[in-house]
Amino acid sequence: TILKTIKFTCYQNGTMNEKEIESLSENARKNLSQAQFMCQDSHSKLSLVKMQINKLQQDRSKLEFIMDCLSTQGRFLYKGMLLNGIGKQLIEHEWSQEVLENLVHEMEHWQSEILQKVQVLDRTEYKLSKEEGSRLGDFISRDNLHTLDAKLKEVPVIKGQIENIKVQYHSMVNKVRDQLLENRLEKLRLEFQQAFSLKCKDLLLLSDKYPQEITRLEQDLVDFLKSLTDHFDKCNLMGNKKLPSEDREELFEIVSRDDGELTSIMSELQEAVCEVDSLTLETNDLLRKKEDEKQKLKSAMLKISTEFEKHEEYISVFQGISDLIQTFKTSCKQDMHQVKELCQFYSKFKQSYQNLLKEVERRQDVALKMTEVLRSCEKQLQELNLTDIKERQLFLLNNGDYLPENIWPGEIDDLSPLFTLEYSLKEI
Repeated sequence: TILKTIKFTCYQNGTMNEKEIESLSENARKNLSQAQFMCQDSHSKLSLVKMQINKLQQDRSKLEFIMDCLSTQGRFLYKGMLLNGIGKQLIEHEWSQEVLENLVHEMEHWQSEILQKVQVLDRTEYKLSKEEGSRLGDFISRDNLHTLDAKLKEVPVIKGQIENIKVQYHSMVNKVRDQLLENRLEKLRLEFQQAFSLKCKDLLLLSDKYPQEITRLEQDLVDFLKSLTDHFDKCNLMGNKKLPSEDREELFEIVSRDDGELTSIMSELQEAVCEVDSLTLETNDLLRKKEDEKQKLKSAMLKISTEFEKHEEYISVFQGISDLIQTFKTSCKQDMHQVKELCQFYSKFKQSYQNLLKEVERRQDVALKMTEVLRSCEKQLQELNLTDIKERQLFLLNNGDYLPENIWPGEIDDLSPLFTLEYSLKEI
């Protein structure tokens, strides 16, 4: 009976009531337009919230990365640079052991060595001089004998500088360990864990619960729009007069029934919009809280980073002292090299002098042998000369009266020796 009444109302002279159809279509359009506006506004709010949540996740990752960097930097500053680099390698090994112990011991050794070499030369008699009291030490320069002594006198100053830098070093180590690492950096780590740990209640809401709520509300809004759009499409389809009458009648019944539910649907949509507003408000409050905590952490991180920079500047003081000590060490090495060469020279000088005495003796022996040879030669020449004179006299006796003087002028009756012997031997 009700269906017949609806049909009767909607039909006039065999046609459907077009005004009623237009009214249904207009009502569907108005509600769809209003729903689209409401959903678009809510969707924008939810999208903004999601973007802020994603940004917070990125910020949290950045904070965690910076936190790890600061921890790594702190450990490197404390263990790598201070304990190992400056404390162990520089102060203990390079300065205390290499400079104050090994270098000083080596300089003392070579200073003593060169003085001993000179003392040996001063005690060694110079036998090639006619003057009494001459020594080998008279032939060497004494300008560099106390070069290492001068360097050793600088050691107490270097040692004092090292002791002063040790005091600064231990103060810096204690400050970095107690104030920076165990206090401020540890406090910062705890604050980060409390505010941005994956187990933090606020972060669980923002990373788990609220995204789920947002997804659910977005789906609800989509469902509302889909339902109202479907109703609007049916109204448009119902206005198609080419549609068979029976289909139009059936569609009219569905649209009329759905139209009666529009008020309820819009009411539910409004509730969903209010839920979106409530969720975004709650989420934004929490996001603002996390933003404040983030800014607080960033500020604390910046201060700690600034502290690291200050300590790195302080470390440059150690580098300056290290350069000075390295310059001193290099200078000492150069002086020791010179002293070593002098010691080697003095040793070879004494040995060469001993060889020189042997060489003098050898030459004296040769001179004696030469003297003997020359004397023997002179004796033989004199003997030959006597024999020669006798022969000349005999020749003149037998032949002189018969030979004119100009046949061999100045030579026939010459009885002078055929040789002249002039020699000298160098006194050695």
